[in-house]
Amino acid sequence: MPGTEGYDKASKYCADIFKQLNLKPIGNKGFFQYFNIESNVINSASLKLKVDDYTEKNYKLGKDFVCRTFSGSGNIRLPLVFCGYGISELSYDDYVNIDVKNKIVLVFKQMPAWKNGDKDFKFLYARDKARIALEKGAAGILLVSLPNDEKPQKP
Repeated sequence: MPGTEGYDKASKYCADIFKQLNLKPIGNKGFFQYFNIESNVINSASLKLKVDDYTEKNYKLGKDFVCRTFSGSGNIRLPLVFCGYGISELSYDDYVNIDVKNKIVLVFKQMPAWKNGDKDFKFLYARDKARIALEKGAAGILLVSLPNDEKPQKP
């Protein structure tokens, strides 16, 4: 998955192979090119969370949040519920006993580290997590990075 250590290792491996094959990179930045696609697609969005009657926090597009390619548009004022990693499988369900109908679901965009390497556990992408939230009756989803994540904007 982009932004992960494994992805970075695979990218470096491919660049080394390209060099061994005497391929020429395009431009002057070598074999790596970085694109900030998400912030270029949507350049105007706002996010404000209201905790109670006195506490509000405004978030800035590009700095504090990005919009995913499956984002919709509109103004929503609904309760927010936390559903862990947004997983709902027979062996593990973050939605158990949580009413998400007509609410915004907040989930970690990463998968749980304790499930890495578990062959019976299906890896979920952000779009999968959004589909699950919708199937459970949620009106929207917010994906957040794990606390203290060194690369919070990477998927």
